[in-house]
Amino acid sequence: MSIFTIMEALRRIHDAHGKLSEIAGHLQTFERAATFNPRDRDAWDIFDMRDERLTRITRVLRRVQRTTRQLDGATGGAPNRSRELSRLFGNWAQAYADHGEGSREVDRAQMAYAVVQYEWADEWQRENSRVETARRAMRRQRDFYSAQHQLFADLKRLATLVVRYGVTSAHQAQALAYMIQFEEISNSSRTIMRHYDSGLSSIGRWQRALQQAHVELNAWLIWSRNRRSVSRSLESQRAPR
Repeated sequence: MSIFTIMEALRRIHDAHGKLSEIAGHLQTFERAATFNPRDRDAWDIFDMRDERLTRITRVLRRVQRTTRQLDGATGGAPNRSRELSRLFGNWAQAYADHGEGSREVDRAQMAYAVVQYEWADEWQRENSRVETARRAMRRQRDFYSAQHQLFADLKRLATLVVRYGVTSAHQAQALAYMIQFEEISNSSRTIMRHYDSGLSSIGRWQRALQQAHVELNAWLIWSRNRRSVSRSLESQRAPR
């Protein structure tokens, strides 16, 4: 599957209904909760969050986890039309040999070559922009889940202490319920981070393929801009690549 397609799906998950910003807003509540005093009975009021907020976070995380799992081994477009240009150059050189410079046949063959070269350059530029966009989004999202993993791991440890040493059995039971949800969110966030790590490796492979394609594209572009090189290649019927 295409990396760009996966990142578009993640963008929709995160942004279509403000999910990522919604979760980020809820994290402020949890960050305050991470500093509370478990032996202060009144401080438990800040934990008024075993409700739809945690449920929504868990629901979104499950979707993100399923989607980011596809990043491992995902690919990106690296257009390489060198073989097609070689064929079109052959047609151009043959027209040059058969009809001579300035003929209609040569003009048509040259135009066919130029159109494909232009399309290739345009396709390459589009994919190069996509790889940069995907990398920035992936790093930004990975950083978010890294922070979320750490926060909920801290909350889980805090809740674990309250289960052991809570001021009342009711608080201990409440802390146990929190601990289970905190652990699930922390573990899911860590898994998502690892998926993004795989995705960043896939991004690296995508960029290397693009770089290789650009080497070949650039060789064709340099050749086509040099009239002497073009003339020599047409006369010898030897392609520049």
